[in-house]
Amino acid sequence: MDIHFPLIAPAEFLSGYDPNKLELPSTWNRPLNCQHPVIQHLRWAWRNESPPPESIVRLALASYYALVSALDSQIGRIVNAIDSSPLADNTVIIYTSDHGEMAGHQGIWQKQCFYQPSVQVPLMLRLPANYSETGRVSQNVSLLDILPTLLDLAEESADLPGCSLLNIARNEDNRIDRPVFAEYHHMGMLNAGFMLKKGFHKLCYYVGHSPQLFNLRTDPTESYNLASRSNLVSKMVAELRLICNPEEVDRQAKADQVRRQSVLG
Repeated sequence: MDIHFPLIAPAEFLSGYDPNKLELPSTWNRPLNCQHPVIQHLRWAWRNESPPPESIVRLALASYYALVSALDSQIGRIVNAIDSSPLADNTVIIYTSDHGEMAGHQGIWQKQCFYQPSVQVPLMLRLPANYSETGRVSQNVSLLDILPTLLDLAEESADLPGCSLLNIARNEDNRIDRPVFAEYHHMGMLNAGFMLKKGFHKLCYYVGHSPQLFNLRTDPTESYNLASRSNLVSKMVAELRLICNPEEVDRQAKADQVRRQSVLG
């Protein structure tokens, strides 16, 4: 589940957030001209090229947080209903989302990019009491892991991409740097974009443009593009190409868009 615009929150939840006391993202008013060309175009396409006044940003943040609280409240009602029913002992709950929200980070609202506020999503798994896997897993995981997890819970298996989250939790102490992948071809992008995150490093590969490379451990706000100063880029790109050929996928996506346009008129 995720929060979408318009950011109009129920009054009882909005009252819990004072816009004037909220901490703004450190990059909320980042100038357009100091950003990657792909991000510049994205901001222009979504009319984010000029940040709103600070008062509007504060109100939007308060409304977003209030909507998150409202959603949490509704999820709580579902969980309470399960826990007070015969389903409590055999029900698995997975909470996740298909995307995050930039919420003003990097001067961007909504999503459509690979910065952490957009691409990082909640992924919480609640198991019945007879399972021993508990705690927070620090390893990179992916939405591709959900179906293998469900099969693992059903004591079934299949040849699928992704890993069971149960297996990841069992082997957390012996984890390796596992790459996770994302791609985007939609609104605000003239060419396809691809992301590969491995350990603390994240590669953003843009067809037709130079890439971005971030070290999230030392640069959590993704303010310093290391792509021109690191030999890690070629290794990350090579690993990305083990998953797909970015240029060929971009060509196929554009051909499919043309086909769809001709069919739909």
